[in-house]
Amino acid sequence: LELHNGTYTTQSQIKKGNRQSEWLLHDVEVLAAFALAQDNSFAYPSTKLQHLWRLLLLNFHDVLPGSCIQDVVED
Repeated sequence: LELHNGTYTTQSQIKKGNRQSEWLLHDVEVLAAFALAQDNSFAYPSTKLQHLWRLLLLNFHDVLPGSCIQDVVED
């Protein structure tokens, strides 16, 4: 078993990557909505966006706060 450093540990790169992904998906949704407003023939990627949001929001309760072990961080 790996030594656990407690609940006050943090993995800032995981948090930063998650937040950047949230911003990116938000921006893609906004731009896709603008594209659809400009051109009704634009195929709004709702299925793909929903899939990406679900992947992003699926975080085990120890991963996002950073209290996971190093093997999880590397994975």
